[in-house]
Amino acid sequence: MVVLDPYAAASKPMPDWESIPKDPLVFAASFLQPLDVNTHRPTPSSVSSSQKLPRPRRPNDTFASSSGSTSKHSKTHSWAASTTSHHAGVGSDEWMEEKVAQCVDNAKGDLIIHNFGLQTLSTKISDLRDLSAPDIGVYASQNLLVSLPSALFDIRNLTVLSLRSNRLESLPAAIGELRNLKELNISNNLIRYLPSTILDLSLEQFSAHPNRWIEPSHDSGEIAKSPVTRRNSLPITAPTRSLTQSGPVPSLASLCLTVLLSPRPPSNLPPLIDCYNWDDCRVRGQHPLLDPHILSHSMPPSFSVDELGRILQSVKSACSSRAQTGRLSDPFPHSYRVPPPDDAAENPYYSPCPSTRHWTENDLVDSTQSRRIFLHAAEERFQWRVVANVSNLPIRWLGCSPGCLEFLDEEDDEEEWPVEL
Repeated sequence: MVVLDPYAAASKPMPDWESIPKDPLVFAASFLQPLDVNTHRPTPSSVSSSQKLPRPRRPNDTFASSSGSTSKHSKTHSWAASTTSHHAGVGSDEWMEEKVAQCVDNAKGDLIIHNFGLQTLSTKISDLRDLSAPDIGVYASQNLLVSLPSALFDIRNLTVLSLRSNRLESLPAAIGELRNLKELNISNNLIRYLPSTILDLSLEQFSAHPNRWIEPSHDSGEIAKSPVTRRNSLPITAPTRSLTQSGPVPSLASLCLTVLLSPRPPSNLPPLIDCYNWDDCRVRGQHPLLDPHILSHSMPPSFSVDELGRILQSVKSACSSRAQTGRLSDPFPHSYRVPPPDDAAENPYYSPCPSTRHWTENDLVDSTQSRRIFLHAAEERFQWRVVANVSNLPIRWLGCSPGCLEFLDEEDDEEEWPVEL
């Protein structure tokens, strides 16, 4: 007889209560011990006092799985736990990619990475150059930075750069590549001098103090009476004091290396690239321009592994610079990264010889067409000048051979005479 529940919403039929057994079935035991066919109870031979039934799972418990198989829920839970417990390390490539992605999502060009204890910056910071924001700023103050990567200076649309309160001992000459830079803060570091390429910038705000600037000595030379003019910069009307130091004459190997590293038309790439076939990299996975140890087998033994690493830095920066102009593609593999340490201050590509005697006919129209790249300077000069309304800052000039910095001593032929009324 079927009994209807008058309180049910749909008046669904219910089973007869007398047909329900008084003793509940041992469902848990039925999975562990065989049951007797007559009594539907575990057989006496299979029952052991040491055996215990499995503990019922609580709603808050995670899904358990056997050692031989893993359920779908357990995989999902383990993946979620791994993603929440494992975060990208601060300063790693993944961490920098997340920071740059946040700039893209927020439609803002400000990368704020101050007070993270960073000792170096990931090369992934160069992804900021793909942003369409009109103003891009990098705020990396209050860290432990001791060097800056070359990738930072690939962001040609960078307008604000804050490196305040770090441990930088020098500002790379690559700072001259940031032609759109308007604000620069390098205060509270260990910087002793500025590169000559900083004179190519048109800074509106420049914070330079405090730092460990070198002071001019009393016998550092006479004060220049005429303004000194260099390419891509305005005449400097402030008095300058200079200190010149000459080094040894470059060796034949250094002169040959200068020819191989200096970009040449029509491709404006270093001729060293044409000395090696890239098919070897595709077949063997190795190439002399990707590994300084492999490059040492085809270079003079006078170059150390560290110097060969600087050579590869220069070649890679030259190719990246030309690729940004859109005139040609970068011949280096997309997955290639400059082996650490990638210190832009040691990259010779950003410190070309400023002497005008290396100019060609094309340089008279556009002085940025070619660069005279050298590995070791043969002449060094310091001048104390005014940079962005900050006076008495030491500027370091480097020349590839003796006499390359003589243009700094040239005085204007035109003399100012007083006008009598």
